[in-house]
Amino acid sequence: MIAMSPGEQRIYQIGRSLFRVWVDRPSAGADFFKAGEWVSTPIPCGSILGDPRAVPLTQVEADRLGLT
Repeated sequence: MIAMSPGEQRIYQIGRSLFRVWVDRPSAGADFFKAGEWVSTPIPCGSILGDPRAVPLTQVEADRLGLT
């Protein structure tokens, strides 16, 4: 399990979709990566964090993809 800090955002992949979520704010809206930009969504961060298909990207992976 990955340790999470308060106020921290993480990037998760579900299938081919990428989401940026607040790890300590499950009711906050997640961001979706679309056409090279982060777009706000009404999808709660908790829905992404609780999805069994969600895979967290490492900082190295996020940097390599130009997501940070």
